Amino acid sequence: MAIIDEATAWRILRLYSAECRRIEPGSLVAVYATGSLPAGYYRPGQSDIDAVLIVRDGSEGVWGNSDTPCEKLAALNQEYRQRYDIPRDFGPFPLQPHELYPPYDCSKELTLEIARLKLQGRLAWGAFPLDDVPMPAEEDYLRDFRHFEEYWESDFSKKTPIERLSATQCVNTILMHLQRYLIIEKGIIEFDKRRTVPLYEASQAPFISKPALDVVQRHLETGTISEEETDLLRQYLTDLRYNMNGLLGLR
Repeated sequence: MAIIDEATAWRILRLYSAECRRIEPGSLVAVYATGSLPAGYYRPGQSDIDAVLIVRDGSEGVWGNSDTPCEKLAALNQEYRQRYDIPRDFGPFPLQPHELYPPYDCSKELTLEIARLKLQGRLAWGAFPLDDVPMPAEEDYLRDFRHFEEYWESDFSKKTPIERLSATQCVNTILMHLQRYLIIEKGIIEFDKRRTVPLYEASQAPFISKPALDVVQRHLETGTISEEETDLLRQYLTDLRYNMNGLLGLR
């Protein structure tokens, strides 16, 4: 399968939008590309293709929700990932207009997705007044972050403690904590993983381990690190999570 360049990625997303309309044309409002493709840091052969479906309020029975898309949509996502050999993942999900406005349902943890949609979203099909959607406030992000930490403590960590996290899981979790700091303490929202560490280091941030953050950057570039380096990330993540959650008031 040929490497997917930007033009091909947009063509795939337009074809996908047409197939989504066959699921329920009357309730599909718009399809927005998000992530690296519309934001200017798409990497052929490495980047996935992210998208959000805006569907009419009350249509969850047709489309499912952000956590669990309907069976037809999930099957279509899987078909497209396999058909075009899309790297990493292909998981567009539905959002209803009322979910884009406060008060937000913290159990769905949508504030970052709304910010991504506002900052990166580029229309692939349809029409929706995205400019009218407000950016979430600091307290909205914090509420979602607290909900996630409650889930981590009560469920996730019991099934997968830090000492069993893979290299990719360690990298993504470390980046999540750095991004939280940038959002809450510096007002910076950065979704490009490769820019997160340099921004964090340049912001006079606490809890920096240069060796660990160098490993994070190398993993983002190469996709592989040693088991010894993975252990270094696990140790750093343990300290970072405890200290960062204390700093941001998440514990």
